[in-house]
Amino acid sequence: MMMEQTLRELDFEVVGPFGTVKEALAAIQETSVDAGILDINLGGEMAYPIARVLQSRKIPFVFMTGYAAETVAVPFPDARIFQKPLERETLREFFVTDAPALAAAYAR
Repeated sequence: MMMEQTLRELDFEVVGPFGTVKEALAAIQETSVDAGILDINLGGEMAYPIARVLQSRKIPFVFMTGYAAETVAVPFPDARIFQKPLERETLREFFVTDAPALAAAYAR
């Protein structure tokens, strides 16, 4: 809830949260997104299918996890990994500063 509230305070429209990979995939098929925060484990499933779709669309994303970074780094070595819980400043920094620059870089 804190992440959603913080992002709304930064004037972002929030899509989600989603409790399963299936729900998240359906949502990003129907809704345009500019960036994503993916909890690595959604309802017992790894969020990699969501990350693959975002990556193929050149949409910046980060993983949020309580797991060791090495777990995530194998299939997505360039992904940023934030440890739970995320701080407000980390969210602001990624979505206000980093995500727009990453999206522009991906577009090239």
